[in-house]
Amino acid sequence: MIRREDFIDALGMPDEGFTNAVDAALRQVKEGEARPVMKRKMTLTVLAAVLAVIALTGAALAVGLNLFDHFGRNDRRLQVVAPDAALMVSDAVEVTTDALGVSKARIDSAYYDGQSLIVAHTLDNYQRHESFVPTEAQLAEMTENRDYLLEAYGIAEGDPAATEALRAAIDQKQPYGVVEYMIGLGNRCTTDGGVALPLHAVAMEDGEDGLLYCIQEFETPLPESARDLDSLNLTLPVELFTSWYWYDGETCYEKHDEQPLATLTAAVNRSESETRSYKWEGEINDAKVRVRAEASAVHIKLYIDAEAGAFPDPATIWPEAAEADDTWYSFVLTDSRDMEYHFSGGMEGEGTLEAEYDGLGYLPDDLTLTVRPEGEGDWNGKDQVLPGFPVTLKPGD
Repeated sequence: MIRREDFIDALGMPDEGFTNAVDAALRQVKEGEARPVMKRKMTLTVLAAVLAVIALTGAALAVGLNLFDHFGRNDRRLQVVAPDAALMVSDAVEVTTDALGVSKARIDSAYYDGQSLIVAHTLDNYQRHESFVPTEAQLAEMTENRDYLLEAYGIAEGDPAATEALRAAIDQKQPYGVVEYMIGLGNRCTTDGGVALPLHAVAMEDGEDGLLYCIQEFETPLPESARDLDSLNLTLPVELFTSWYWYDGETCYEKHDEQPLATLTAAVNRSESETRSYKWEGEINDAKVRVRAEASAVHIKLYIDAEAGAFPDPATIWPEAAEADDTWYSFVLTDSRDMEYHFSGGMEGEGTLEAEYDGLGYLPDDLTLTVRPEGEGDWNGKDQVLPGFPVTLKPGD
């Protein structure tokens, strides 16, 4: 069966002109539906043309339905799964605070495939800044921040006027303080039975009509009790985040507080997107190595179990590596389409190396793992590959 992602690979995303033409056609269809019905049979030619238009434009229409389309401009996997992130039937939660007045939070769309979960939401009247000079009691509760206050404050995000005032104060070594109020969803998302769903990444952008567009991606694979369900019930906290920043002309101070206000709830149906496991086993440097990957359209998690000696000090293989200030291994993941997966995090588990990658919107036929040495200083390991690699992981249980 030809999939939507295959059309996107071949043709790319529809341009604005095509989308506008489709919108015009739909308006004509809608107007026609309101007219008296003509008792005339539609010819097979006309019917075929209508079905062809629906088939060709379905992908374009689906992409424009939710925030996955918005964030998908810079993230191809979100483009591809946008049709599966159907609009949620979810009412906005309205909260009232002294700091901001009436604010709203609403889940816009969500994607769940049994392993991965991504939730998009909007915030209305979500942020405000005001000047702040601490009392002695308030200053005693604040923590010294040895970095520049601008780093803690996040200069690219807040009120431009407050940011410029803060810049000037630091440049001139003049006291300056600001308090930031922000409505947002906390990172304590839970599902049935209070099972916590750990957060992996968050992206935010200014949207239309003064809204803030947000998308949250959770750790993959999800906790076992949250996997492979027909639907996933979510509870997300709506909170008021307050941050105080003070620069006394020499030292920076800060304090942060979270106040629970309400909760957003939603039931996310499982999409038809598949998940798949991949495996490889063998020996590297006379040490047994087992590699496994759990993949969805949006995320891949790699597990490597290796005996001692599989990943030796690079200097034992490349003597020039001893000249480097530091050396390490990078794990490059590609597929049969020669597409490289973006590394999004990794850590050493007990006896197991774990690495995470962003998906590309589809499940690959196989995966190829290449291990490369890297270094800092006089040797960077460029174009070198650890002997025994690359290896190819095949689908399997």
